[in-house]
Amino acid sequence: MCSLSPNMLNGRIAALVLVLSEGDEAGQCPLSKFVRSIRESSKAQQQRSSNGGLAHGDLSSRAASAMSHLSDIVAERSLALTNEEEAILRDMEAVRLTYDKLRAEVARVEAQLQSLERRAQEVAQQKAFCKTAMNMLVLGELPEFFEREVDVVGRSPRENVGATTEVAAAATIDGPNEVPTSSNSPRRSARSVVSGKFQQRMSAENGGDASSPDTTGEKRGEKVAPDESSEESSSSEGDIQACRSPPDKGNSSFRGSSGSGNNNCPSGNALLSMLRLPDVKETTLLHAIESYDEQNFRRSSWTLTQQKEVSTVLVGLLKHILHPRPPIQLAELRILGHVVRAAFGNQSTVDSPSVPMSRSPTLIPEAVAVSLLHTMLKDGAVVTTFIRLLQSVNDDVKCEVLECLSPLIINSNNNNNNSNANSGSRSLSSKVLDPAGEGRRQLPDGRKEFIAAGGLQPLVNIVASCTSEAVLERSLVLLWSLLARNDDEDKVRDEVRRLGGLRAVLDLLYTDSIPILENVAMTIGYITREEASKVAIREAGGLEKLTATLRHPYESIQTKVAGAVWNCASNAENRTYLRYIGCIPALIELLSSPQQFVQENAAGALWNLSVDSENKTQILEYGGITELAHLIAKSTSVSVVENASGTLWNCSAAVETRPAIRKAGAIPVLLSVLDRKSQTTNPRRSRNEAPTASGSKDDLGGNLPISDKILDNVAGTLRNCAINDQNKPVIREAGGVELLLKKLEQGIVQQPSSIIMPTLDKIASTLWILTISPEIKHSVRLSGGIPLLTKILEISSTTAAKEKNAKVVVPVMLSVKEKIVGILRNCSTVQENRQTMVSAGVVRALVYVVDDCYQYPESCQNTRRSSSNTSQSQQQQQPSLQLKETVASALWYLSRDDKVVPREERGLELLCRFLLEPDQPSVVLEQAAGALSSLTVNSRENRAKLREFGGLHALLQLIAEKAPLAFPPQSAGASGAASAANTATATASTITVNRATTSSSTFGTGTVKKENTVSHAYAVLNGLLAVRNSTSSNDENLCCVAEWKDPNAKGNTAAASSFTNSLLYIIQHGSEDCAREAVLCVKNLCGHATALDSLIAQDAVEVLGGLAERGSTDSVRRAAAMTLHSLARARKR
Repeated sequence: MCSLSPNMLNGRIAALVLVLSEGDEAGQCPLSKFVRSIRESSKAQQQRSSNGGLAHGDLSSRAASAMSHLSDIVAERSLALTNEEEAILRDMEAVRLTYDKLRAEVARVEAQLQSLERRAQEVAQQKAFCKTAMNMLVLGELPEFFEREVDVVGRSPRENVGATTEVAAAATIDGPNEVPTSSNSPRRSARSVVSGKFQQRMSAENGGDASSPDTTGEKRGEKVAPDESSEESSSSEGDIQACRSPPDKGNSSFRGSSGSGNNNCPSGNALLSMLRLPDVKETTLLHAIESYDEQNFRRSSWTLTQQKEVSTVLVGLLKHILHPRPPIQLAELRILGHVVRAAFGNQSTVDSPSVPMSRSPTLIPEAVAVSLLHTMLKDGAVVTTFIRLLQSVNDDVKCEVLECLSPLIINSNNNNNNSNANSGSRSLSSKVLDPAGEGRRQLPDGRKEFIAAGGLQPLVNIVASCTSEAVLERSLVLLWSLLARNDDEDKVRDEVRRLGGLRAVLDLLYTDSIPILENVAMTIGYITREEASKVAIREAGGLEKLTATLRHPYESIQTKVAGAVWNCASNAENRTYLRYIGCIPALIELLSSPQQFVQENAAGALWNLSVDSENKTQILEYGGITELAHLIAKSTSVSVVENASGTLWNCSAAVETRPAIRKAGAIPVLLSVLDRKSQTTNPRRSRNEAPTASGSKDDLGGNLPISDKILDNVAGTLRNCAINDQNKPVIREAGGVELLLKKLEQGIVQQPSSIIMPTLDKIASTLWILTISPEIKHSVRLSGGIPLLTKILEISSTTAAKEKNAKVVVPVMLSVKEKIVGILRNCSTVQENRQTMVSAGVVRALVYVVDDCYQYPESCQNTRRSSSNTSQSQQQQQPSLQLKETVASALWYLSRDDKVVPREERGLELLCRFLLEPDQPSVVLEQAAGALSSLTVNSRENRAKLREFGGLHALLQLIAEKAPLAFPPQSAGASGAASAANTATATASTITVNRATTSSSTFGTGTVKKENTVSHAYAVLNGLLAVRNSTSSNDENLCCVAEWKDPNAKGNTAAASSFTNSLLYIIQHGSEDCAREAVLCVKNLCGHATALDSLIAQDAVEVLGGLAERGSTDSVRRAAAMTLHSLARARKR
């Protein structure tokens, strides 16, 4: 090969570079990328050379220069590649060395792994063999070849040709329940032949009964291999015993069980060992647990050793039960359930045909069961374990857990409640006689432990998501049991609501299952005791569901749902919403149900709903008044009549309902109920307590149910109905007046405390309202009511008892006394009644009532249920405004026909006391001054007593203070008070009738001010009458009035502070009636020199002349003229 010149060589290299760098696949080939980099470097070098001075050379010189640069670049790159290749070879050698070391280490590790795998296989085979042997030993099914090998001493085991340990292991783990046999021995069925030696031992233990059933599959009487061994051999190690100890020791490892043939029962230690082993066959363990159950929990006599053994087993079961094997868990739960139910008297949560598990009765004594349960609670954490089991996916397991939990929690509540109630009453003898009861009281509180361990969450989850009716039923029973009758029930309700329990329960209201629906309604009834739950159930749409369920055809459902509505209706917003969704008509329909518990809860719900005025109207519109009246008339249940009468009482507060009650014929019904004799009844459950499935227990079997609450409701209804004027004669014609008086006599005189005071208060209030009618005022007298009411006031008076040196017969509330005084006051307006009242000692009785308030304020506080507030106590040390006004008014009427008895029985003195009290209201002053004006007519003794008791000075002060208030100067003669005061004194009865009631029913500042102004005017008028009567023909009184000075007068002159100044003011600014009485008082004072001088100094003649000119009536003008004449004669004298 010829050598190439350098130029030719460079040219070829350049051509090669060009071809490699410009091909179609140059961008993907690594060599092309390398060549392109060389080409680019060459171009860059050539560019630099051109810029350095070769730009103007010829073409051949530039080409030679480019070739020179290309050769340099290739040479440089070759050198760099050679260096890089050497470095790569060195690294490859180092990596190859490391790789060889790693291969050696991997081979070592693979050998170690293979060794471990072989050992693991051996361990699995040995473990499978142990499991097979243990199953055979527990079941007592030993192959013949094994028996002979054990019996023949020094004999080598036979070879098992064709069978390996893997085969035996596979038969134990995956195959049927067969005992593996040798390949040389005949094949056995699933129930293999039992060794002859074992059969002989069993026969001996069963008393040598040769006719016992043969379960080995061989014919009876077949020859059995002889026992070549003189001693019993053991086929187990540790705690698992293969053969039975002698019967006389009482602690055999295996015991025969009834119903299982020759199958044996494991001992407690053997069962615990089986529980500890991880891979015991499920059927074997299940058989062992069931055998242990049959053998140990069907006996009634227990030794202390047996109790200790069973206690240990129970704790072991609780530790093992969490393994998720449902058949085993169910068997273990049945054993635990025996103990729980026996500890509480074999109680079951639900007796329902839907219960899937059959439970044999246990014979465990209660004392033993309580001791075992205490161990389970203390050492086995049974409640916590059960809570974890509630999260099981198996419904049967959850159902059995709930069966065990319910008596544990429910009865722990009862035990704790009984313990608290009887903690001070239990003696040592009771503990000895009832050890089981004492042990139950010492058990830990399972309910509190359940709540503290978070048991509410899984329980609510079951209610929300479970589809099994049996599980749902039991979970609902447990849920409402947790909500009922406990100190912390409010917290539990709040937690259940927070966890979504209320919504979950509401979603079940549309279920078709009657037991579930009953328990749902029960749960809602308990959870809605809390106010927040009542709001939550409305917001969750539960009220609509409850209203729809009220029309369910089953009465038990109606009962419980109506009870839930009863609770919800205690919330104000719920009452409005229930009316809006049509709950009231549905409840009214239930009133006609033949089932009394439905009636009770429906009437109770209506009782709460009838608080709102709109609901009262709707009850009336849907015929509820008639239904309630019929229910009260026909029902024989105390609870039903209580609720119905309570609803009727609330409805009677509406004005439009009172005539409807009369038209429905309810008034005679109510009176007949009031006339029933009280019967001893059991204490009724609280209104807020949710109804039970069995209803109330306080229903009476007789036809005359009665209770204090019924009497109170009926009395309240009659009081409201009596306000209607058309109802008053109906009550009178039905004998209501006589009956009400008889009840007052029964509750206070004949059988004190037989009727509660609030009811007596309503009865007295009813009579007070009724006596507004004139006919009823006569009926009270004709029925002997006046002496009876007087006697009640006297026997209940502390003052009267002190005067007689006796004790108070019956303490009566002051409010009852006030209403009796009101009855007597109304009766005194009829002239025919006054003589009877005076003869009966009414005046004295009235004085006693007021004196009790002044002298014995503590008795008033007790009987009026006063608060501990200091201000209230101070107010109750004085008679009430109503009492003082009513007493003064009654004395006013009585004094019209008798002037002596009121004075002798201290009635006049009492009236003067009213006047002398500071800050006395004008309504009282009006009545007291009117009574004094009547007493001083034609009675010199009364006039003198008036002055002695300070009443005359009090009258003068009253006139001086009230005249400017009654007759302001700017409204002289034009005020409403002036026109009202024109009423004649003889018609004063129209002034005093129920004035306090009228004033309390008015609203607005202007109305109250007008009423006070009228009271001031009448107080001044009556005071002027009393002063005029007192100064007639009585020089002492005349002198007292003439010389009296007003301590509050603004002027400094004697005339300004004298009584004549007030008289002249009234003549100028007062009404014509008051001016006439003031003029007559001036006429009397003209006979006294001091008064005469004062009158002249104040221009009395001009004032009297002005009245004579402007007077509109003859009596006013005539009085003014007579006084002017008397004044002129006096001046002449």
